[in-house]
Amino acid sequence: MQVLTALGEFVTVFMPPEKQELNNILEDLKPPDFSSPSRKLKKEDIEQYWAQWRNLVPPEKDRFWDGMLSGLNNYLGILQDRDRLHDEVVLLRQRNAALRRLVRGTLPDVPGVLPKYPPEAPKYMRAGGDRFVAPCEEVKKLPPI
Repeated sequence: MQVLTALGEFVTVFMPPEKQELNNILEDLKPPDFSSPSRKLKKEDIEQYWAQWRNLVPPEKDRFWDGMLSGLNNYLGILQDRDRLHDEVVLLRQRNAALRRLVRGTLPDVPGVLPKYPPEAPKYMRAGGDRFVAPCEEVKKLPPI
């Protein structure tokens, strides 16, 4: 039984200074205080609180918000479809531009047989240009509401 006491005294006397500082810090720490007001509530108080909330929102408004929620979930699906279609349109426009460049360089200029394509205008002169489109990757990752 005295071995533990002797070992404890030995460690306190021969402890390195950096570990001694850490040991002092740990001894100075207080245990967490678990006596918050929410822990002192009784079950009846909690049930009464939620019963008040139940009576605060009338059933008509509750149905309204349920309808709003289902409408927003449907709208989210529509927006995701529109984003997918937008990506397809951008890809098809890029392919069409590439095909136009290929065809413009390979077709002979025969008057009356094939229409001559006008030379491609520089990017800064094109109408519309690249429009800003907000990224929708975050929307795709969101779970349904």
